[in-house]
Amino acid sequence: MGWLKGRDTDGGAKTQIYIGGSKTVLGFADQAKRRNRVVFIGAGVGLVIAGVTGLGVMKYLEADAAGRVVTSYGELTQCLVGEAPSAADPAGLRVRAMQLTALTQNETLRAVDKAGPWPDRCAKFAHRLSEALEDSAIGDTKGKGLLDSSKALAAALDQKESYWHDLSPAVEGVFAEAEKTGPLAAPAPNVPPPPVRAQPLHLDDLAKAGALTDHAVALSVLRPAAHESSVVRFGLDDAKANLRRLCSVSVDGARCDALPGEFSASKSSLRLFGSSADGVPPALWVDGAAVSSAGAKLVPSGALSAYAASVGHEFVLTESPTGLELSSVEGGNSQRRSVSLGALKLGDARRDAQLLFGNLVVMASSGKELVLAAQRLDTNAAARLDTIGTLPKAVLGDGAGKTDPRIDGCQAGGMNVVRARTGRETFLAFQGAGGWSTPLKTAAHEGTIHCQQGAALTTHIEGGTGEAALDGKLTFQRCSTSECKSQNLVIRELFAGEVGLAPSTPIVFSAIDGKALVVWQAGQRGGLRMRLGAFDTLATAPDVILYDDLVHNGRVSESSTILDMRLFTAERFAVLLIATPVGLRALRIESDGKTVPVTL
Repeated sequence: MGWLKGRDTDGGAKTQIYIGGSKTVLGFADQAKRRNRVVFIGAGVGLVIAGVTGLGVMKYLEADAAGRVVTSYGELTQCLVGEAPSAADPAGLRVRAMQLTALTQNETLRAVDKAGPWPDRCAKFAHRLSEALEDSAIGDTKGKGLLDSSKALAAALDQKESYWHDLSPAVEGVFAEAEKTGPLAAPAPNVPPPPVRAQPLHLDDLAKAGALTDHAVALSVLRPAAHESSVVRFGLDDAKANLRRLCSVSVDGARCDALPGEFSASKSSLRLFGSSADGVPPALWVDGAAVSSAGAKLVPSGALSAYAASVGHEFVLTESPTGLELSSVEGGNSQRRSVSLGALKLGDARRDAQLLFGNLVVMASSGKELVLAAQRLDTNAAARLDTIGTLPKAVLGDGAGKTDPRIDGCQAGGMNVVRARTGRETFLAFQGAGGWSTPLKTAAHEGTIHCQQGAALTTHIEGGTGEAALDGKLTFQRCSTSECKSQNLVIRELFAGEVGLAPSTPIVFSAIDGKALVVWQAGQRGGLRMRLGAFDTLATAPDVILYDDLVHNGRVSESSTILDMRLFTAERFAVLLIATPVGLRALRIESDGKTVPVTL
């Protein structure tokens, strides 16, 4: 290392270069170049490391989102329907059954452990599912349908009072799309379960039992029995559809038989006539003619009433120029005799004389008083009517144009009851093993009379139609041989706090085994419900959901399958006839509240 002399400059000066120094500077430069290469390589390595790290983060985030999809789907399932749905137990039907339960509950009862009311509390899980799907690749590919359906369900659950709305399409959409996406189930033990499902019957259940008709009919074709007994009897009279049947429902079963011979295809009007013994089909009234259930014509015209004592043996009451005549028809043979009225005078034989459960009963004048009188049908021709008792201060007259009989009655448990109505006065007389009781005046002038538990019950719905239906009144009266007790209930009181479950159609009201029975179609989505129990407990009794009118063919539909309904009762059960778009169906309601389809 040392100094070197360089060439002379123009001024004669010499440039000197330090060799060692020049090598150091070049080294610095070379080192700088090497440093730049190291930095460049380091930067590249850093970028690679950063890329790898970013990819890991992205994969982590993607895995986290996918995990949230599984978790939120499990939570939504648990909250909304409990166990995962299946083809045999679809989510839409399950939610509908839970809604029927929730409709009866207020918001507090629908809440579980402060989790909020059902199904409202499930909205957050639907939102979490859609958010997780948006954050994951699932929502962009095969889970796109699930993303859209979960958003739709979240919106449906966010609606006010969503438990009233039809959630089935939105619910089914989520579970159908989840099935396409792949297995997503995950347990969610910390999420409160949904309500217990209601277990109503559906139209599909009724169809399995058998149909009264296989096509829709108006209930105007029904011909109920004139007097209630231990068997529910009614006729079907639809001449246009060639539908004429005589039906009966007893404790042993049910059957409907086509009318025989010419009457099956006849266009004449038909109704059940008079009364009959237990297990015996009643006689029929066809355009004034009395006809046996087997189709034999009993009397050609002028029949007032009839009693079927046994199969093939009927009594028929007719009017004659001199009073009343009683015919006994058995095995094609007929015996006719006049009925001796003695000093009694009939005002209107068609309205004031009836054959009731083995008795001829008349309401007639005796001097200035009205009396009830009766005669057993098995007495001889010389027998006179025996006076049951007077009807104090009663006078004949219901106003012009009335043609319905003023005498009716019922039978059960070996007891017969006769009801006589005139003007605004009503009287009851009981017949037991010891004979007839003195006629008892009662306050219930309208309504249906029932013989149950050794008493006479009267049920009646008074007033209230259309928007004023809730202002109507139920009257329930129980009478013994010595006194009557009557109770009233304003219909509005049945639905206190449940206005949404108020009847959308007229309610039906009757009695079974001494209990009051109310059946109604609850709002637009509340199903067919009933209450059964002591009359003074009806306002607080729990609803029993009999029938879901919005389920048909395994699906929840928008329109009801109830077109109309009627309720008939015997001593210990009732028969509810439901007119549906696919025919007439029947439910049997037992006195313990059990309900089963009527099997024909």
